[in-house]
Amino acid sequence: MKRYPEIDSLVTLPDEEEVLSFHRAKLYDWALLMLFCVLVVVVVYVNIEVLGVEKPGSSIPSWLRLIALLPLLVLLEILRRHFNQKVILKSNVIELHQGRLAFSYSVPVLDYVDIREIRIDQNIFERLLDFGEVSVSTAGSDIREMCIVGVPSPHKFKLVVERLRTLREHASDAERVNRD
Repeated sequence: MKRYPEIDSLVTLPDEEEVLSFHRAKLYDWALLMLFCVLVVVVVYVNIEVLGVEKPGSSIPSWLRLIALLPLLVLLEILRRHFNQKVILKSNVIELHQGRLAFSYSVPVLDYVDIREIRIDQNIFERLLDFGEVSVSTAGSDIREMCIVGVPSPHKFKLVVERLRTLREHASDAERVNRD
């Protein structure tokens, strides 16, 4: 799965430096991957059994040839979902670029100092393959400000975010002491 930076290496990062960026886990859309495999088998079967043997005087419907486009369309949707979201961890904020390949595009940004809760949701399949959904909340509201789906190794991701949060809090405490 995804390799995260070592926790100790995060101490020496300057502000605004990118620590990590990643897309969804490749197996997050496992149902679409299974559909793609089934459609490939169906298309191969139809091409061999139905289209491969032409009887004299029979015509093959043209819509039957279009069935070969279905696996391609499913594959394009898998790729769109994978690259539609990108998470960027910087030394001072988390950015979630959503809708990169959609009609609406948003970039919620959270400062580490504002984060109050990091929640990981995984079903049994996601626990086995080590990916899941990470929800980040702040103290300002009860709703989740940022919901990141398909995070590879979500527990390691949570440790990295918590470490960056404590580093950021210590830096802001040091700035307050220097001002006083």
